[in-house]
Amino acid sequence: MVCSINSDELRRSDPRLLQEVGDLQTAYCKAEPAGRRVRVGAASRREASRREGRKGRGKKNNMAYTYPPVSFFFDVSFQGEFQGERLDKNVVETRFQSVTGLSVDMATETLKEGGENRFEHILPVRTKYDPLVLKRGLVKNSKMVQWCMDAILNFDIQPMNLLVSLLHVKSAAANQQPQDTAPLVTWKVINAWPKKWSVSEFDAEKNSIAIESLELNYSYFEMLT
Repeated sequence: MVCSINSDELRRSDPRLLQEVGDLQTAYCKAEPAGRRVRVGAASRREASRREGRKGRGKKNNMAYTYPPVSFFFDVSFQGEFQGERLDKNVVETRFQSVTGLSVDMATETLKEGGENRFEHILPVRTKYDPLVLKRGLVKNSKMVQWCMDAILNFDIQPMNLLVSLLHVKSAAANQQPQDTAPLVTWKVINAWPKKWSVSEFDAEKNSIAIESLELNYSYFEMLT
């Protein structure tokens, strides 16, 4: 089971784990499946050469990261309080296995023009955001579940913002272990509130983990740089 890992926690736990994440990140970058080789244009090669030249002159390169980025290294943090405490005060609260629903599309409507039978006009109406679904191992006495149940059962809805960050291991000099992680891309989800809570099925014939799912509605999200 893969879950999100807070970068500070990762540094404190074991430097070797940080090295392993960096090695996996590099391995994903170097992998070239058959039939899917990436072609690099001349402009990209020139830019890469310029970057290498800057490195050679001892200048710092702040944009260095592996491409493509890996999807298993991420972090979720809630920017709000419930009953006087932050929802992510206990680190286990945000140990999510997966995050889905960071998606936006344009709702449209059709307009039929009189005398024009070849096509219909498709007009934009408004943007629409899919619900955000967070999955994790079942947590006992969870503040986050209490927050969900208060909204679903008691209609005591307390919206809050949250950050979803895709992390990456910062590049280190040759023959040196990586020392830190940093957000590669961060999505700020605005006014999220619980819509649904569910737990996976219990089956005596399967060797699986009990997973709970939190489904959140929200107003919109912003991509932070």
